[in-house]
Amino acid sequence: MSAQTNTQRPEPKSFISLFVKHPVAANLLMILFVLLGLVGLQKLNKQIFPNFELDYINISITWRGATAEDVQTSIIRPLEQSLKSLSGVRNIKSQATTSQASMTLEMESGVNMNSKINDIRQRVDSIRNLPSAAEEPVVKEIEMFQPISQVVLYGDLTLNELRRVAYQFEDELLQAGISKIVFNGLPNEEVSIELSSEILVNLGLSLDQVASQVRNQSQNLPAGSIGRQEMTFPIRSLAQKKQVSEFEHIIITDAFNQKHRLKDIAEIERRIEEDQPLVYINGKPAVELVLQRTEDDDALKAAGILLDFYDAKKDELPESLEIKLYNERWRYLKDRIQLLLKNGLSGLVLVVVTLFIFLNFRIAFWVAAGIPISIMATLFAIHVFGGSINMISLFALIMSLGIIVDDAIVVGEETLAQWEQGANAFQAANRAAHRMVGPVFASSLTTIAAFTPLALVGGIMGKFMIEIPITVICVIIASLIESFLILPGHIYHSFKKLEKKAVAEHKPIEHTPESPEKSSNFSTRFSDKFNHFRDNRFKGWVESAIQYRWAVIITGFGLMMIGINLISNGYVKQTFFPTIDGSQIFANAEFSAGTSEKQVSDFMGHLEETLFETEKEFGGDHILLVVRQEGASVGEDNAPGRVSPEIGGLNIEMPIEGRHFTNQAFMNAWQDKIIKPANLDKLQVAQPAAGPPGRGLEILLKGNNLQDLKNASEALQSHLKSFDGLSNVDDNLPYGRPQMILTLTPQALALGMTDNQVLSQIRNAYAGAIVDIFTDRSKEVEIHVQLAKAERDRLSSIRHFPVQLPNGQTLPLFELAEIEVRRGIDIIRQQDGLLSAVVSADVDEQVTNANEILSQLRRNYFDRFTQEYKVETGLEGKTADQAETMQDLGTGVILGLTLIYIILAWVFGSYLWPVAVMLAIPLGLTGAIFGHWVLNMDLSLFSMMGLFGLSGIVINDSIVLIVYFREQLQQGVHHHDAIVKAICLRLRAVLLTSLTTIAGLVPMLFETSLQAQYLIPMAVTLVFGLAYGTFLILFFIPALLTVIENTRKFVFKEKSYAL
Repeated sequence: MSAQTNTQRPEPKSFISLFVKHPVAANLLMILFVLLGLVGLQKLNKQIFPNFELDYINISITWRGATAEDVQTSIIRPLEQSLKSLSGVRNIKSQATTSQASMTLEMESGVNMNSKINDIRQRVDSIRNLPSAAEEPVVKEIEMFQPISQVVLYGDLTLNELRRVAYQFEDELLQAGISKIVFNGLPNEEVSIELSSEILVNLGLSLDQVASQVRNQSQNLPAGSIGRQEMTFPIRSLAQKKQVSEFEHIIITDAFNQKHRLKDIAEIERRIEEDQPLVYINGKPAVELVLQRTEDDDALKAAGILLDFYDAKKDELPESLEIKLYNERWRYLKDRIQLLLKNGLSGLVLVVVTLFIFLNFRIAFWVAAGIPISIMATLFAIHVFGGSINMISLFALIMSLGIIVDDAIVVGEETLAQWEQGANAFQAANRAAHRMVGPVFASSLTTIAAFTPLALVGGIMGKFMIEIPITVICVIIASLIESFLILPGHIYHSFKKLEKKAVAEHKPIEHTPESPEKSSNFSTRFSDKFNHFRDNRFKGWVESAIQYRWAVIITGFGLMMIGINLISNGYVKQTFFPTIDGSQIFANAEFSAGTSEKQVSDFMGHLEETLFETEKEFGGDHILLVVRQEGASVGEDNAPGRVSPEIGGLNIEMPIEGRHFTNQAFMNAWQDKIIKPANLDKLQVAQPAAGPPGRGLEILLKGNNLQDLKNASEALQSHLKSFDGLSNVDDNLPYGRPQMILTLTPQALALGMTDNQVLSQIRNAYAGAIVDIFTDRSKEVEIHVQLAKAERDRLSSIRHFPVQLPNGQTLPLFELAEIEVRRGIDIIRQQDGLLSAVVSADVDEQVTNANEILSQLRRNYFDRFTQEYKVETGLEGKTADQAETMQDLGTGVILGLTLIYIILAWVFGSYLWPVAVMLAIPLGLTGAIFGHWVLNMDLSLFSMMGLFGLSGIVINDSIVLIVYFREQLQQGVHHHDAIVKAICLRLRAVLLTSLTTIAGLVPMLFETSLQAQYLIPMAVTLVFGLAYGTFLILFFIPALLTVIENTRKFVFKEKSYAL
């Protein structure tokens, strides 16, 4: 086409044309984008994870002194019967422990939580057969507070001295702006009033009668008001007692009407409650302050408050007290932001260099400038959608950079093509924008469709994943506006300057790839050589691909089959969340019921000793902090663990950088040094896993009989231990302490005694009767009247415990009841009406993965196992989340592919052409698989995220390619020549899109930081998949289009297809 003909074509007119020609519109919109981006950056919360509602409601009921079996029978079952018909409930899980019932209802998404809480309260209040001794049920919605960091105080101080400092720090941090602080190692306090059984017999009183007299003399009571005419005064007593000295002077009247001061008949002490977990560092008492933020708080601002506080306090504290920070979660977010900036800048440099090599200087400059402009607009769009800057949205933003570059390259490259064909500045920019708006808009829709599966994932994973399509949509909106309203205007004004200068100098306008003013020998030579390569050698390759089309198609499918074979034969393993070495490892020890606290403490000391020995073997100076808990386990990522006197845990923080060993190697060496006592039931040494909470493998068992369930659990554990790569195999149905089962004798029944009368006296004696509760610095302090500790700690004391009869006399318990000792269960769980247990294990992904093990269990074990033990099997925790996510993703992929096909068929006006493009999606996965194989990496959820981004880019390039092809057909060109010409015309744009995206991500592949390990699988998928996808676009799609057109010609006897 001649320059003159090209110039005289009628110009399309639209809103785009206004922005192209307007002298300042593009710049004003660009400035607005930057300003809006700054506003968004200021207002967007910086947090670790996105905000979402948990949709969980919890019911808790305390029944002091009750065993787990009693709680299960008398509280959990009535609750489930009352709530099982409640609408809007996804599932019900319950847990019965000693003295405590807890039930959690997971609600369906979109349910009105306030309304459901009221419904649940009404149903719970209507239950008439709950134990009379149980406390009032507490019904509340579970709120999510995200951890920021932990502050630990320790030193040569008593626990009460640490308590005062911790409370002072709490006040200062809350006043400074921290939303919530939770304490670890700061046990609850109580006022204990203890009487011996001998004194009770001498007084002729029961413990309940003593407690009643104490309660009556320690209350604040109102008594109305006095006065009407002049002034009104309320009347009340202030008799509530809080100090030990106040309780000492309470008067107790015995059965013989004698008066006694309480201090003369009882031991009165304010102390920590029994069986409370304690924290130690270096053998010294310690207190942890867990700082948390609400969803409206900025994690980095909260971290700034903490660091300022820490810097101010560390120099003020006495030598006897130390303060340290650990588990600083906010650093993960900061590190990912720094990673984005670091790799973004280095990647941007490579992108700009690539653009300047392939494009006109002016176009390359404005295409590159569009990247930060689009990012700024994206930040504002995220703010408008109610999002935040978090680790998920940053992940999506990194993945979406290819979309930003792709749209701008398509418009910029078409503008350059129009300019080279002789169009003037306005025509080139205007025509390019109008010509590309349809294909690019369609490609944007297909990209949104490609990310549709992530929007359909339910459960807790779906609440995280929805952030990715939202961020992608924001990127697409910003990229479309920048590419069609800002970029064309900038290119027009850039070329217009060349035209004005040529007119002023009375010279013809040179429509060359590079104007003389900005030309360089390199760019001119490169452009000439590239055009020569495209028109000769590359064109010949395309011709060959078309000529030997069946060989190309078979090769493409053959490579895909090889990739699938790499996965099926285990050369490329699959894992939901890869194990990535972090800064923490932990150890938990659980002893047999009845083990003394000293033995637990001694073993925890042995763990620390062997830990430091292992550190020396690995070169020393690798352990930053060791936090020991006694009386509780260490939960993954410092989540609350089990509380029991027979349990202890260690939380170890280690540096991430500068280590020559893996966490697994260190843990294996450590475990080899540990000497396990005979009564040690469980020892778990592990590291927190990525992704949702839970362990690598979790199998749910459900049944009707508790003992059958325990037997099934033990059998499954034994079988799992035969698998290589599994460690720390156990269940959450632990045997508890031995129980004493009381059965009333005929003598007791003859005396008119009932089970409730006897057991209530025993419960008050050994669990304590609550007299009152008062608040001290927002912490509740209970007042207990109970049997003397020396008697409570002696097993034989219960036989001689004096039980008061209805006539006021007392008899020892052994005359009123027979006592049988039986082993019990500490925790009983129930799910959807059936008793449940979870068998779990840690998985060494260098050896195996959960999917392989589950596959073998389903094939060879579960059928026989369920029949033998009469239980049902299922998945729980992270394993269940994975299954649910993959099922939802499968449904979403079908919907996404359907939407992509509809969009492509609409754009192409063909039912068959979309097939050629869509085949590039599964075939493009081949490159990603080979990339993971070459780099010895597992395919993970992060790899799959990269595949969604890869699909968008591959389809985008293919859409514009086939639009060119269709235009050639409409002009009457034979389909063979049309394919070759379209491929050659799109070569520069396809290579630019692939090379710029690859260049932007290559720096990520060489990163060694912790945060990079989460992003590298995505980068591998995009880099290798796009490299292979470029081959598909340039050679496979032409071959497949030729087959389609030849088939059409043969079937329908048409020359070719054209609209």
